[in-house]
Amino acid sequence: MSDINVVVCIYHSDILEIKKKIAFFFKAFKCNINVVICCTDDQSTSQAYEAEVKVGGSQLSFKTINVSNSLMDIGAYISGYNAIENDGNLTIFMNDRFLTDFNTNMVSKYLFKDIITLNSLKCPVLYGKLSHHGGLTQSSTVSDINYFIPTYFFVINSKSEELIQD
Repeated sequence: MSDINVVVCIYHSDILEIKKKIAFFFKAFKCNINVVICCTDDQSTSQAYEAEVKVGGSQLSFKTINVSNSLMDIGAYISGYNAIENDGNLTIFMNDRFLTDFNTNMVSKYLFKDIITLNSLKCPVLYGKLSHHGGLTQSSTVSDINYFIPTYFFVINSKSEELIQD
C-alpha cells in the first residue's frame, strides 16, 4: 500500500490528544501516513513537536502548522494540502470535531476496506459520508442536488488535485 496524506484542521483541541486520536484511527493500516495538523489562529503550536510514531504496521509522521481561519475547514485544508509533498497519494481531510464527536472506529474500518480500490481508480474521487440537505438548507439549495459530502471527513485521490486547487 502506498503512502497516505492526512490533513487535520483543529480549532480548540489539544494537539497531543488529537495526535493520539489520529494514531488510533490508523491502527489497522499498514503504510506510511504523513499528517499535517493545521491549527487555526485560536490554537498555538508552541507546544507541538514534530514526531514519527509507529502504530501497528504504520509509520505516522506529524507536522504542525498555523493557518488562517478565514474559510473555516476549507481554508485550513487547502493550506495543509499545499504543505504536503503529494506524490500521487490519497489525501484524507478531517477536523477535530470528527475525531472527538464521531464514531471514528467505524469510519476507519470502512476506509481500510475501501483504500485499495480508492488508490487504484484513475478518475477523480471524492469519498466520504453522503448526507442530505434538510430543513433550512434544503429550501436554499439552488440546484436539484439534495446531497453533499460534509467537510468534517472526506478523501480525495491524486486525480482530484485540480478540484482542491480551484
